[in-house]
Amino acid sequence: MRYAVIDTGYNSTRLCIYDLFPNQTFRILGSQKSFLRLGEGVKEGSPISPDRVNEAEKVFKSFRAILNKKGIKDVKLVGTSAFRYASNGNQVAELLSEIIGVKMRVLTGEEEGEMSAVGVLNTLPVDSGAMFDLGGGSLEVVYFDSRQVKEVYHFDLGALKLARELKDESELRKRIRSELSVLKPIKGVLVGSGGNIRAIAKMDARVSAFPLKSIHGYVIKTKQIGKYSKVLMNLDPEERENLPGIGKERSYTVHTASVVIEELGNALDSPTIMISSFGLREGVLMERVFDNPRERWLESIAYWFNVDPPWELYNYFNDQYMKVASYISGIMRMTGFLDPYEMCHKFTKYAVVPGFTASEMVMMSLLCKASTGELKKKSLGSLKSVTNKSEVLKKGKEIRRVVESSVAGVL
Repeated sequence: MRYAVIDTGYNSTRLCIYDLFPNQTFRILGSQKSFLRLGEGVKEGSPISPDRVNEAEKVFKSFRAILNKKGIKDVKLVGTSAFRYASNGNQVAELLSEIIGVKMRVLTGEEEGEMSAVGVLNTLPVDSGAMFDLGGGSLEVVYFDSRQVKEVYHFDLGALKLARELKDESELRKRIRSELSVLKPIKGVLVGSGGNIRAIAKMDARVSAFPLKSIHGYVIKTKQIGKYSKVLMNLDPEERENLPGIGKERSYTVHTASVVIEELGNALDSPTIMISSFGLREGVLMERVFDNPRERWLESIAYWFNVDPPWELYNYFNDQYMKVASYISGIMRMTGFLDPYEMCHKFTKYAVVPGFTASEMVMMSLLCKASTGELKKKSLGSLKSVTNKSEVLKKGKEIRRVVESSVAGVL
């Protein structure tokens, strides 16, 4: 079933169109984004400017045209910090609601954090720790345990908001540290969501020659973000724009965002941060944390290709990576690809696959490539410390043998 989610915040608005499957997982069919910056210049109790409102009307009319063209009637419309701060936030929300034909739900900071956590917990294999969603106007930090939300903190530390209010780095850090002093260290993983942390992760992935296109589940050290923050704060927007993974629109906010993220990692005593490609919009779509997320996402891959899930292939192996590589290869074989193992390799290398970390996807991509019978030693990259070419080729050969012996995924 097709759904659309429109998320409008302090810095940007985005329309995302999804296929929502029976098991509550999804596939993104397309999206459109506009950096409206509704919250720019808005202080507590001041209005969103008429120029920004007019621009928002134009963007929302373009969204309505897309929804009409695609025949999508199920739409969820949410607004965040810009609407909370502005004196005319409710009036602007009503105006935009009329254009779409659906009432906008203006989320509280706590609701924004909870929905973002749902999007993260359903798409990454994390059990306990904290996640944060850094937007243009606010920062939400959510503690979770056993995949359930426990505490939500809301801070007026949005990247665009801070970029406009504070130019001096020492004053910026002083304010951030003061507000984050209420947080306690975490036990578990720290996960980051939002456009700025993704931009920083893309930059780091390119610099380190990371082999996958997706940065979902990618891990970056907090100290490394600290190094980036020192550089980014001393560059002008034009210089930041030319950095890999940043781009023009993020160049106005990524420097302050890097400082917030570094200080947050230190406040939570987390040496690393895992990146989520999903967050608020997906939480709004899925609504609740579900059980067995990994199995659900594997099932969704079969939905994508319109075949039955080859669970017998998955259950044949004990090794987690071999289970998934054989499962995806089986789907590609059932779909009719001439070389299902090369297609499995390309799928795991280029697609964003929820339910897995980036390092897990690298290993599974290698196994799919090894199943073709070809594997370059340099492809092992950072995995050289945990495996070797002959071992991977041996596992790939076994995956191919089992998949080839199956009929429509059945052994």
